[in-house]
Amino acid sequence: MNGFALFFRKEILELFRTVKGIILAVIFLLVGISSPVLAKLTPEIIKWAGIDGSDEEFAALTALIPTPDSAASYEQFFSNFNTMGLISVIIVFAGVIANEKSKGTAAYMLTKNISRTQFILSKLASAAAFVFASLIISLGSQMIYTGILFGDKIIDNKSVIIFSALLFLYLIFILTFTLFSSVLTKTATSAAFLGFLFFIVFNIFAALPKIGKYMPPLINNFGIITAAESVRVLLPNIIITVICCAAFVVLSVKLFKRQEL
Repeated sequence: MNGFALFFRKEILELFRTVKGIILAVIFLLVGISSPVLAKLTPEIIKWAGIDGSDEEFAALTALIPTPDSAASYEQFFSNFNTMGLISVIIVFAGVIANEKSKGTAAYMLTKNISRTQFILSKLASAAAFVFASLIISLGSQMIYTGILFGDKIIDNKSVIIFSALLFLYLIFILTFTLFSSVLTKTATSAAFLGFLFFIVFNIFAALPKIGKYMPPLINNFGIITAAESVRVLLPNIIITVICCAAFVVLSVKLFKRQEL
């Protein structure tokens, strides 16, 4: 496993040194910082925008705007992360294998003390570790700014921790099918396209009446934060997500072993 450990450290250092790794960390941080600020300012922005009409109409519109609270802050975080956060993960890691193959560095690395299985697993482990650290920073800043801007105790830390764990599992799921896409293709662009295709397909499945409630995207559930959902309800989704992650990893390893580099 020395080859795995050395290559793991190499990948982590590379993520910290490259623009892609920095961009991902910055995007995660911005999501964490901006979400409570946006939640706090949104009602004021709507009021400042005003409407064309009478004072009564303006008063009626103002009455419909809910008072921002910590729940609104986490809802904003959930919304932002499901756009910028998830998309950035696919873009950053789409070329994790494809670039190595196209440049010929994968063939060179495999002449060292590392097997093809270790090569794939070290790529996944380093990506997961980097995403985990970025997520901790994002959620940490989200919690700090939410605490500063909102004095209520609507959202408890236990719910945030459970939500964070489920969100990280969903990110691992995204990483595994992105890794598989990168093994399957020869360029980062085609890997990103295939990764987005997997993302869209699974979200379509999640919207289907019968099988949708068991799909992985539903573990990314804001209801955990507001206690509208229980983890027990999501247990089938969690199991299926873990199975899908394992399947994508196994397929990636088997396919990579058969490829000529």
